[in-house]
Amino acid sequence: MVGRYPDYYHVLNQNRDQSLGYREAHNVTIDCRYLSSSRWGMLGNTPAWILLAELQISQPNDIEVQEAKLELRFRGTTKLNTSCLDVTKHYGPVIGFGRPVYKDVQKRAKAAPEGGGGGMSAKLGEFERATSQTYMYRWQVHGERIPDDEDRLYRRIAWRIAEAKITEQIDHRAIWNLGLALKHGGEPFLINTSISIQFRGWQKIFSTQTKDDLEPTQVTPPRKFPKDRLDDIVHALNDELTIENLKRPPEESDASAIRQGVPSGEYRDQLAGACEKLSTVLANV
Repeated sequence: MVGRYPDYYHVLNQNRDQSLGYREAHNVTIDCRYLSSSRWGMLGNTPAWILLAELQISQPNDIEVQEAKLELRFRGTTKLNTSCLDVTKHYGPVIGFGRPVYKDVQKRAKAAPEGGGGGMSAKLGEFERATSQTYMYRWQVHGERIPDDEDRLYRRIAWRIAEAKITEQIDHRAIWNLGLALKHGGEPFLINTSISIQFRGWQKIFSTQTKDDLEPTQVTPPRKFPKDRLDDIVHALNDELTIENLKRPPEESDASAIRQGVPSGEYRDQLAGACEKLSTVLANV
C-alpha cells in the first residue's frame, strides 16, 4: 500500500553484494542479488540509479527448469514518491541468449551375424560400430517493463529465462547479468522481488511461486547525491549486458565432458577422420 511501509523489510547495504530474493524448490535454487557496482547519478536532468544484478539458477540433473521468472517492483512510501519512480526503457538484456554448451555423446552398437548352410550355422564374428554426436543447448532470457495497474506508468520489470529442450540434461550452473536504469525523486523506496519456477519432469510440467510475504528491500539514495552523468552508460546498458551474458561465468562447472563455445576446427577434423576410417574398416569386413 502506498504511504506506509510493511512491518518487515531489509535495508540495502549498497557497499556489498546482497540478495534481493532467494527461492528454493525441488533442489533448484534461484538467487537474485544486488551488485555493489550499481551507480547513482543523473540521467538528463533527473536523478537516476543504475541497478546491476545477477540472477543465479542452480539445478540438479534429474529436474529441468522449463522457465524461471523474476519480477522487480518499485514503490515509494508516499504517493508523490511513488509517482517519481520510473523504470526507463534502458534495461537489459531485452533479449539475450546464453553461450552455447556442447556435450559429446558416444554410442556403440554391436552385431554378431551368423551364416552357414545345410542346417548348420556359425557365428561370423562380432562387430562393433561407434558413433559420436554433439548436442548443443543454450538458455534464453527476455525482459519487459510492466505498467502499474493504477496509473499505467512503468514501475515493474520482469525477466523470463527459458531453457532449451535437450535430450539429456546435465548438471550446470547458470548466471545471468541483469540491469536497469530507474528514475527517482531522491527519497527512499522499496523493491519487491518475486520469483516463479516452472519445471519439466518425466511425465508433466509443474510450477511453484514465491509467497506474497517475501520481505522487500529498502533503498535509500545518498544524501549528497552525485552529479555524475550516466547517459552514455545507460544508453549502452542493453548492449553491454547482452555481451556480458555471452561470457563464461567464473562459477560455472568445468567438466571435461562439456566444451564451452563453438567446437574447434581441429576437433571437427579429428572426428571426421575417425568416422571415415571406421566406415572404411566396416565396409571391408
